[in-house]
Amino acid sequence: YVATHKNDKPLFSRIIFDSIRSLNPPGRFLRQDEKTKVWYDIGERKALDKTRQALREGAPELVQILNTGDDVARDSVAQSRAHRVEQGVSARRLYLLT
Repeated sequence: YVATHKNDKPLFSRIIFDSIRSLNPPGRFLRQDEKTKVWYDIGERKALDKTRQALREGAPELVQILNTGDDVARDSVAQSRAHRVEQGVSARRLYLLT
């Protein structure tokens, strides 16, 4: 994704979206209503937007790893991501369920 031309980047989110939806049973992109606590499907457009956002947010970490080739950088990125997940930052409102 990082090394891909800008015009080709939407293809990645489409591939991810289609792969998840084609699972058996189909994967869904869900959001929880804050008031009712009921889960609902966010739809194709929003799911594609969120997939692109996730790819963009991960891109700087990938560039760092690719540029340094350093095991320390890889470990630092992994620890940072693990911390964010523990804090619920990356999974707060968008959940992928199958």
